[in-house]
Amino acid sequence: MGEILVGVVLGAHVLGIVDPSGTFALLAAIGSMLLLFDAGYEEIDLGELERDGVPVAIIALCGAGLPVMIGVATGVAFGYSLAASGILAIAMGVTSIGITARVFLDLDCLDTRYGLHVVGAAVSAEVIGLMTFALLLTTQQAEASGGQYVRIIGLIALFFLGVIVVKRFLIKRVARVLARFQQPSANLLGIMELLFLFGYAADAVGLDVIVGGLIAGLLVGSERRFRDVEIREGIVGIAYGVFIPLFFVNVGAQMDPTVGTSQLV
Repeated sequence: MGEILVGVVLGAHVLGIVDPSGTFALLAAIGSMLLLFDAGYEEIDLGELERDGVPVAIIALCGAGLPVMIGVATGVAFGYSLAASGILAIAMGVTSIGITARVFLDLDCLDTRYGLHVVGAAVSAEVIGLMTFALLLTTQQAEASGGQYVRIIGLIALFFLGVIVVKRFLIKRVARVLARFQQPSANLLGIMELLFLFGYAADAVGLDVIVGGLIAGLLVGSERRFRDVEIREGIVGIAYGVFIPLFFVNVGAQMDPTVGTSQLV
């Protein structure tokens, strides 16, 4: 909360020091990837997450599905169009993975079954929400075609297909290649390359870089050799000391505290 409040004060609507859409946004994006990478690598068991698909689906349905339905009903009741009501519904249904993971990390509860289920549900809600948002924007275009819808869904499906391929066929080979290097920093550099690769791929298909960071952490954490070399010590200092706080400052910098007060006047 302190980091977010600092962002509000430093943001464009108060002191104007931090521009959340400029270079600062890049630093914040790196922080979001590192936060979810650390959560996936250190705290979340990918095998357990795969086994607990039903509880995760139920939590996602209740935690995101119900707010979505309420959002649509509220928008329609206040006279908004169906498209505008859909935007409201997505905003109410999607949960910030970064804030969810950070809360559980600070409480030291992310590695519990409850934390695993909630974060898994948040990831599911964000993926579905972003895909729905892209489809909704396409619907509003004057010359929208069926091919555009297929492209959006196909790119996201291709991304997760690539994740499966990397997990089954490539991650062990990457670990073996890195094991041949004599430099102790080779593991860290190789893993950071995977992190940015997945972040870029997620952004390219219309998802958030934060999803790529989490998936990179889950894949690296699922490989025994990467767990044995204890790469977290090389990441945690710069991540939590610099980049992750900048992510939350950027969240606050995007908020306009005058909006709520202006509506009350």
